[in-house]
Amino acid sequence: MSNGNHQETKTLIVGAGIVGASIAYHLARRGEDVLIVDRVGPAAGATGKSFAWINAHHFKQPDYHRLRYQSLAEYHRLERELEGSLGLNWCGALSFDAVGDAFDQRFEGFRRLGYPVEVISHNRFRKLEPNYGHPPGRALHLSLEAAVDPVCACTALIDAAVQHGAQTLFGSDVIALKTDQRCLTGLETSEGTIQAKRIVIAAGTGAEAILQSLDINLPMANQSGVLLKSRPIDPRINHVIWGDRIHMKQQTDGCMIIGEVFSESWSERDPSHIAEQMLGEAKRHLPDADIIIERTTVGIRPMPKDGMPIVGAVDGVDGLYLAVMHSGITLAPIVGRMAADEILDQITFETLEPYRLRRFKDTDTTATS
Repeated sequence: MSNGNHQETKTLIVGAGIVGASIAYHLARRGEDVLIVDRVGPAAGATGKSFAWINAHHFKQPDYHRLRYQSLAEYHRLERELEGSLGLNWCGALSFDAVGDAFDQRFEGFRRLGYPVEVISHNRFRKLEPNYGHPPGRALHLSLEAAVDPVCACTALIDAAVQHGAQTLFGSDVIALKTDQRCLTGLETSEGTIQAKRIVIAAGTGAEAILQSLDINLPMANQSGVLLKSRPIDPRINHVIWGDRIHMKQQTDGCMIIGEVFSESWSERDPSHIAEQMLGEAKRHLPDADIIIERTTVGIRPMPKDGMPIVGAVDGVDGLYLAVMHSGITLAPIVGRMAADEILDQITFETLEPYRLRRFKDTDTTATS
């Protein structure tokens, strides 16, 4: 990481999560003068508390499915460019959170979209996951999907951006955006005012408050969830396992990551009690594994009100670009590349048109994912 004289820069990235890191890397790789600002440091927010499953699980919204599917290919490109430093594991996934008609609809939806998927039986599941107790009657095998260590990936992207000349300013609070006649001029921080020609807001759950300094409404419906990380154990599972009660994966370092379905609020829900239930469920499915929890986190994921990403230039404020989304882990590579191209080449990608902030004007939408 690097620090330097930040009194003026061309493009300032607010947020050192994986989305901001990817945009910074793609800009710096093209020779742009970039400064990354974050109140803590890399992956300190939602990124570091993510289950981090790379997937294209949105068959009911074909355009969004294709965007996510395209990002899987972009991950392969990034993996080559960064020489395997992202912490990726192309292990595939076994999904059985849906049952009955919902399961059949998901399978048919993926099949119609041309997404590689296979229905596997109880016995086939046992062969793929011999250590997993109480396997389902059937599951979807999604061979193209992956798991990633989100902190490793985010740090690798920021380090690569710095190698291409980007600078960082961590431990600095963002106070307000500065404009002159609706033209962006810079950013007021706890370290002083930084002049910039362009600012990218990729601050996740912090983006809403930053934009309020310009009276810009960012419709959000953020959601919370518990994540457990175990001490390293011997290999126990081979895939991302996405069940009806908990989700599990095992990192290359041996740590088990256990997640639960996110919820909109914590009213009448005790996170410590949820963590106990999650651990009990994990031990039920992996009875021979000595799972000892090393860390429990409660994460808040940045969820736009309709569940879809918000990406693009902000109407009425020259120089302001926004990138806030759930599934930032999956979407970071494609959003990083496209955002950099839109910013530097003054172009617009039709692929991103459904995800502009302007879609919320005079609408009342609610989250769908």
